[in-house]
Amino acid sequence: MGGSCFPKDVQALSVSSKEAEYDFKILNAVMQVNVLQKEFFSNKISQYYNDNLKGKKFAMWGLAFKPNTDDIREAPALEIIARLVESGASVTAFDPEAMPNVKKETKLSINFAPDQYSALQDADALIICTEWNEFRTPDFEKIASQLKTKVIFDGRNLYDTEHMKNKGFYYESIGRGKVMANYHHMKRVLITGAGFLGSHLCDRFIKEGHEVIGMDNLITGSLNNIEHLFPLKEFSFYHHDVSKFIHVPGHLDYILHFASPASPIDYLKIPIQTLKVGSLGTHNCLGLALNKKARILVASTSEVYGDPLVHPQNEDYWGNVNPVGPRGVYDEAKRFQEAITMAYHTYHGVETRIVRIFNTYGPRMRLNDGRALPAFIGQALRGEDLTVFGDGSQTRSFCYVADLVDGIYKLLLSEYSQPVNIGNPDEISLLDFAKEIIQLTGSKQKIIFKPLPADDPKQRQPDITRAKNLLKWSPSVSRTEGLKITYDYFKSLPEAELRKEHLAFIKNN
Repeated sequence: MGGSCFPKDVQALSVSSKEAEYDFKILNAVMQVNVLQKEFFSNKISQYYNDNLKGKKFAMWGLAFKPNTDDIREAPALEIIARLVESGASVTAFDPEAMPNVKKETKLSINFAPDQYSALQDADALIICTEWNEFRTPDFEKIASQLKTKVIFDGRNLYDTEHMKNKGFYYESIGRGKVMANYHHMKRVLITGAGFLGSHLCDRFIKEGHEVIGMDNLITGSLNNIEHLFPLKEFSFYHHDVSKFIHVPGHLDYILHFASPASPIDYLKIPIQTLKVGSLGTHNCLGLALNKKARILVASTSEVYGDPLVHPQNEDYWGNVNPVGPRGVYDEAKRFQEAITMAYHTYHGVETRIVRIFNTYGPRMRLNDGRALPAFIGQALRGEDLTVFGDGSQTRSFCYVADLVDGIYKLLLSEYSQPVNIGNPDEISLLDFAKEIIQLTGSKQKIIFKPLPADDPKQRQPDITRAKNLLKWSPSVSRTEGLKITYDYFKSLPEAELRKEHLAFIKNN
């Protein structure tokens, strides 16, 4: 599908056929297929990432249109790079001979590596565009250790699909379908909580080639978040309250405990359930991890810092929490959760991980959960004035859900058992954030002020030094981009759903 001779010769034949007034349909179809083949391969990459390539990093092996040449005329790699960069991704490439020509003859924004393995460093996936001999028998263990995730898009069908499956890679080539990791490399994962975060985690682990069991009693979660997963053989769902004894047949490799009411409206309305899921639910999940010899990651929160006296908040800060205030049922449930998790780690030797999550947003959030972002967008969509509590000087730091999930995934696979902050340190006042939402939505409404709720934290900003150093993680989706995606999601909800959420919000307040 590359090189200059083939398209040039075919186009010449096409011109000759037109001059002879002959409709050369087969030849025209060949020309069209050659163009579409390049688009088809680019689309494979984009579809894997749900058409959101912003911030993704790709390694590319091969720039020449064929091996043993430095010729880059009509090379598929160049078109693929252009598409990726236009979508907000970055590319680091290696080619044994063609890199000088790419530097000299193109204006592509591209990084060049000194060798094929250096190109892989910290990349989300490897893309193969030229079948050089040195690419045919690589060190797959080295590839796996360098990439963020074991994902390869092969435009030259260099590798045996069964071999790639056994090596534990997600592997897409041309005309041979997708290859997921072999069962021996596949992990069996229990994720408690089918809400906003839990559903995105289910998506990520299935995409990584694992078997996922979702569990929720749906007191605040919704099956709408995971209904797209039900047809998949890799997914199953248990309707169960984790504060009661948990039974899951078969082995488990990982447990991610995300079941919890997580918004002010929820834990003010159901305070006892909030305490129980954080205490009894965590105890049950830890007991299951001990029994199954599984690694467990528990979802803690920035709320353990309370109304912080340290700014930004780092993991060594112990917090400033009112245990008997209206937010205490959530804050103290999470603090207990961390304590019992560390007790199981030190006393029973359970492999545990603790993530402290800061404000997160994205598709599948509930409009009526009481948090600033969905509240502001919901009010804008309904044509209402935006409500800011206090004077709006209190700050928040918003992390897009895809970034958060990536950090959680890396933390789970790390060897670190102490708490780790995962969040976006880009801090903004709620008054400025309300103005940002008005600008985003084109709303003509004004901002109104109401009294500040009890114990509302004055500032929130994560110190993510630990995540950067240990996990090589930092957020990549800007608030501007993430808000646009989230706003489009809320706009797509049916009008009746928008009004229903509004009535629920009024009732709960």
